[in-house]
Amino acid sequence: MKGLQWQVGMLSVSSLLMVACSDPAVGTWEADEKASNGQRSEFVLTDEGDKLQGEGDFQIQGIGAVIECTGKIVAEIKRDREYAVEVQWQGADGCDMIPDTDYDCTLEKDDTQLDCGTEGGLWNRIE
Repeated sequence: MKGLQWQVGMLSVSSLLMVACSDPAVGTWEADEKASNGQRSEFVLTDEGDKLQGEGDFQIQGIGAVIECTGKIVAEIKRDREYAVEVQWQGADGCDMIPDTDYDCTLEKDDTQLDCGTEGGLWNRIE
């Protein structure tokens, strides 16, 4: 039984170390502002070693209407809490015709906000 307790204890310590070592931008993010359709864009970032990857559902304001697009995200770590983010657009309604978009983003407010400038917007951590 002691061997099992030790293994479970080591598993818990390993899990904590993995969480403690992940990048502070890892998590689920929601747009600070709602689109004109009343919905907020949302995406998830996961740690893939030297870069972060993720996917999200984005509300993109078109002329007179909001287009719902999926975006695949790759974020390279530039410096501590600074990222070069690329979004590759996909989905119906011409989303795949939108060129890949690049943003410079910075974690702020105790890692609870991700500021991607005037073009990329402000994002709040929800998980």
